[in-house]
Amino acid sequence: MAVPARAEVRLQTAGAVESGPPRVQVRVDLANLGDAAAHGVTIEAELLGQRQLSRLEEDLPAQVGGNATFSFDVGALAPGVYPLALHVKYARSSAAGDTASQRGYLLLALGASPRSAVRLTVPEVRLDTLARVPVRLESADMRPHRVRLRMLAPLGLQAFGPEPEVSVPQFGSVTAEMKVLRGGAPRPSMQGLVVLLMLAAAGYQEHRRRRERRAQTAEGAESPPPAP
Repeated sequence: MAVPARAEVRLQTAGAVESGPPRVQVRVDLANLGDAAAHGVTIEAELLGQRQLSRLEEDLPAQVGGNATFSFDVGALAPGVYPLALHVKYARSSAAGDTASQRGYLLLALGASPRSAVRLTVPEVRLDTLARVPVRLESADMRPHRVRLRMLAPLGLQAFGPEPEVSVPQFGSVTAEMKVLRGGAPRPSMQGLVVLLMLAAAGYQEHRRRRERRAQTAEGAESPPPAP
């Protein structure tokens, strides 16, 4: 006899930047596309090391959405694309300990015409107890970069090992290895990981100086005389 599938929560995240630096305000939209309700939903948002926590006022039934707004005092920022890391936690029922979570992210374009410096690609991996996660990196602006990688996992999984710093060449690609460890995640299940990439301190300063030089060059350029 066939066993009916258990109803599940499936969350989808989206959002928008409502105001820019020095005080960044971001709206995070959360939709439950599953067929079970999510109870006591909390959203943790992290931007540039700052964390904010918000709890939805009501449960999130199936096929219903909600949202929360977060504000971060980040000061002056160079134009660019910055990751907002999200960790959504909820209860699947009223039973003690019947909780779950989901990782997600938003890419925030802050400033005029921001361009990515590095592209990354992460494949799907199979996990028994410990799995290696290869992260492929390549320069998006044909310049070398020094970057730091960070893995974020939902409840039941854990990033294992240090956060690697990687030198990305001007041309071609390089592959870094990260590891994920299974804790209490159910078997079998599909779990989502988030891998964030940030320019390392020295690389960020150099990237910012190049942007400032380009901006100064553009401001100091003279327009050609009109054609007779």
